Amino acid sequence: MHMNKFKLKKIQELLEHTNKSLGETLGYSIYLNQCKQIENLLSGKSKVTPILLIALECLARRSNKLKEFNEIINTSDQDE
Repeated sequence: MHMNKFKLKKIQELLEHTNKSLGETLGYSIYLNQCKQIENLLSGKSKVTPILLIALECLARRSNKLKEFNEIINTSDQDE
């Protein structure tokens, strides 16, 4: 599976998380009401690791949104 910043943004929206709430859920540091790690991922400065992809899949499963998650993941990068 391949994840880019566009797919990450769609998954964030699917899971109904802000940058801060997604960062908190994933255990990232929050400073001044923001999560720099999520911002770096969404801007493309950082790459989505396999562990992060698994964590996002787990969040989708808990939200009963696995089907939608898989649809986002399996879309072609050319569709972005």
